[in-house]
Amino acid sequence: MASRQVPVRLKTLSLNSTIIRATCTLPLASQYPIIKYHPLSTPYRHLSSAPHRQLSSAPQTSSAATFDTARPPPSPPSPPPAPISPDTSHPLSCLPLSVLVRNIAITSLTSNRILLPPSLKLLSAIAYSTHPLLRPSSNPLLRYLLKRTLFAQFCAGETPAEVRATLAGLRRWGIEGILLGWAREVEQRGSGTYESSSSPLVETEADKREIEEWVAGTQQALAMASARDCVCIKFTGTGALNLTALATNRPPTPTLASGLEEVAREARERDITLVVDAEQQAIQAGIYAWTLDLARRFNTSRAFIVGTYQAYLKATPQRLADDLAEASRGGFALGIKLVRGAYLGSDPRELMHDCKEDTDAAYDRVAEGIMRRSWTLLPPPTSPAAPGKEGLKFPEVCLVLATHNSTSSRRAMQIRAGQAANHEVRVPMVYAQLMGMADHVSCELVARRRQADKETEVVRVGKGSGLHRLDQSTGRHGEEVERPRPYKYLVWGSVDECLKYLVRRAEENRDAVARTEEGRVLLWKELRRRVFG
Repeated sequence: MASRQVPVRLKTLSLNSTIIRATCTLPLASQYPIIKYHPLSTPYRHLSSAPHRQLSSAPQTSSAATFDTARPPPSPPSPPPAPISPDTSHPLSCLPLSVLVRNIAITSLTSNRILLPPSLKLLSAIAYSTHPLLRPSSNPLLRYLLKRTLFAQFCAGETPAEVRATLAGLRRWGIEGILLGWAREVEQRGSGTYESSSSPLVETEADKREIEEWVAGTQQALAMASARDCVCIKFTGTGALNLTALATNRPPTPTLASGLEEVAREARERDITLVVDAEQQAIQAGIYAWTLDLARRFNTSRAFIVGTYQAYLKATPQRLADDLAEASRGGFALGIKLVRGAYLGSDPRELMHDCKEDTDAAYDRVAEGIMRRSWTLLPPPTSPAAPGKEGLKFPEVCLVLATHNSTSSRRAMQIRAGQAANHEVRVPMVYAQLMGMADHVSCELVARRRQADKETEVVRVGKGSGLHRLDQSTGRHGEEVERPRPYKYLVWGSVDECLKYLVRRAEENRDAVARTEEGRVLLWKELRRRVFG
């Protein structure tokens, strides 16, 4: 059969920020059990046999987030509490002074409509130049300047030692976990078009080397991450041949299929979650198919594989509803990283919502549907079994709420605070922002988490354990409290590799970086507070 050429426009390093399994030991009094919390796994897992303080004689049941076809439907949503308001206790105080000053400098540049365009052109010229003077790897002065500014702001490091130091610094100022991705880009061949035919895709030695390098890089990221972290992967980094497979919605090549199996098994053994980033629509259907196939095989106990859903696409609610139905029928958990989207400059405009307000509304509605485990907030699945009919249950899910929007973040906290106050089961969930961006959102989450830790103790109440407000004067426990968990997405790699990532992010978020007024105001306010008191 004659082959035809399928054009695939590639921007391989869009960040669709995502997460996942965190383990943290809460500070408890000696009479309470030590508990490890896994945000996207079992909500509360007891690690000691010490007796629990009983506040109710109700029978105990498990609250594990593994898929359970016998689980009763969720209780009706409770009336929300008072809206979450911005934190007023200086949440940005958790930032080191050097990070605060660098944040102010870079956000001032990226929000300047006059300076931003020429800055992007200069950065792009450096990133893609072959001239030795414009390559950081061959120009020590240029490398030094970039590494101390943009690289330090947005990237984790070049070596394992640098990456671990960056991760330790983030945890010191209150970030609970990270999403670590390799900043490698696939090298396009020829004109960037790839053959599509019914014949099998034949791997050459060059194709196999590309895949093996990608597998090795992903395994190196797994080695740098811990059980409270996750590793993000991009299928486009596996090479040109598998881009053809994605574009034509075919399975991965044999070498990649074996490599994915190896990587997923290692991640599960290390208790790390793999987050598959979304990419351009020309290949996204293939990415969805590969991700769901991995989820069927590895999400039997909890969501080790997490897919990314972009709310700026009109079809996303339907896609998510169909995948939820598939998970329900297949008996596996569905990992969901919800982002607004980053391919405004390359995806077909007709696939997107007409305005930002529509995207915001879609994002918040989908997020609420997942948090409440409610079919009614999503379209009916395009399957024989409709919601509520023929026994189709809402599957076990975990959610990575990836957003730089403080309104969406506070809305989610409000919903989960209402669920906690009414002792409703909450889905495993974390919040995520890009490193170097939206620190005012991350720091507010850190402040609210620390406030929850200060006011609460972990005790057993009725059907499970939770954080309950403690009255210090009487020693009595009151309502259950939500404890938000902030994460950051970072990339690692050489300065040359990460420059291409920075250019992609700046181009794909040209409008977003100009909408940083709230963050800039709070950063300057915090600096004035530290200088003048």
